[in-house]
Amino acid sequence: MATTNTGLKRAKTSEKARVRNKTCKAAIKTIEKSFRSSLEKDAVVADVNFKKACSKLDKAANTGKIHKNKANRKKSRLAKVLNTAPKAK
Repeated sequence: MATTNTGLKRAKTSEKARVRNKTCKAAIKTIEKSFRSSLEKDAVVADVNFKKACSKLDKAANTGKIHKNKANRKKSRLAKVLNTAPKAK
């Protein structure tokens, strides 16, 4: 544990940032799972969930929660899954 005042404050700040980053990453995982589960059910819902996932990934990349290349890679993989999925009739 830090002993100086600056170190103590930095430890508190880092912990707050860690919790914020963790919740954002968990939300990204959740929206990815909802997108993948909606693929079998309805193509329209899957398209909406894809847009939500892309938006969430872009926001996380812009705020520095994840790297921008990681966000682009995830979006590319999700788009590939969306385009290769059989369309509901």
